[in-house]
Amino acid sequence: MMKRIQKFQLIVVGALLFVAGCGSGTDEWVEARETVYPASGVVTLDGQPVEGATVIFHSVRKSISAQGMTDEDGRYYVTTYEDNDGAVAGKHVVTVRKSEYVQKKTKHHTEEEPSYYKVATEILPAEFATEKTSTLEVTVPESGADDLDFKF
Repeated sequence: MMKRIQKFQLIVVGALLFVAGCGSGTDEWVEARETVYPASGVVTLDGQPVEGATVIFHSVRKSISAQGMTDEDGRYYVTTYEDNDGAVAGKHVVTVRKSEYVQKKTKHHTEEEPSYYKVATEILPAEFATEKTSTLEVTVPESGADDLDFKF
């Protein structure tokens, strides 16, 4: 019985060493990533912070984007690869949107058999919700920026 336990322990230790060895070296995908720089700001509507808005930076020069979501203070930090790492340097078209879902009665609705559906409505101006219609632009410097605010 003791030999069986020792054999099992040897197998477990060997497997752990093998797995640990597999993690070393370089990762070509990580090394090929574009360099990103911190980018953040605040989104407000009529002077009040907007919580839960999605902010996306669409790079004009590269096929890459970064996105973030506003917190209760309206502050966002964009992410390209890892949480809040930022966006590539240069000019970006920006989309900002926040949808609210409103419940509406269907044409089959009755008091005895209620029937509803939800309709999304934009809280912020709809023209800024898509890359094709947005006129919002920012430039992310290589030093990063924390004042990329959007006021609606």
